[in-house]
Amino acid sequence: MPIAKKIRICVILLLSIWAVFILDVILPIDFNQYGIRPRTLSGIFGVFLAPFLHGNLPHIISNSIPLFVLTLVLLVFYEKQAIGVILGIVVLGGFAVWLVADFFTPNTVHIGASGLIYGLAAFLILSGIFQRSFTALVISILVFLVYGGIFFYVLPVQPRVSWEGHLFGALAGCYMAYLFRNKLEPKPNV
Repeated sequence: MPIAKKIRICVILLLSIWAVFILDVILPIDFNQYGIRPRTLSGIFGVFLAPFLHGNLPHIISNSIPLFVLTLVLLVFYEKQAIGVILGIVVLGGFAVWLVADFFTPNTVHIGASGLIYGLAAFLILSGIFQRSFTALVISILVFLVYGGIFFYVLPVQPRVSWEGHLFGALAGCYMAYLFRNKLEPKPNV
């Protein structure tokens, strides 16, 4: 797939998230109620919806650039695995949040694309370690240098931030890197 198409996919993903955010602002419905509500039947749908929901403008802005960059890197270097990796992170990470979260912060709704972002960063970093190829290691090191600091937020250090989403997104990304370790060939297909 040409690089222009990969960029277009990333732009469409971002536009979708922004469209949902804008609709949430202008319509008299609180979309965020459809996020992950741990251990509730209705809250399980949030596993799939949460990456599209954001609480406010700073929240969506802070997620937009890393989501675009990390998704583009994934598509460029791991095109064949990209859909499986993204779905795996969203489903596994989101389900773990649904199953485990709220023991420390009861009655919360978990929203945002940051679980996916943490998962993508973890996948790209670990894939370089598992592959042991020069290209994969360079990708791994660059992602770590640019985004490695985010992993501090897998701990409950900031109120009203879903550290569980960050933690389980990152763990899902690690698992996806392990799962695909023998199928990864980081070749830029641009």
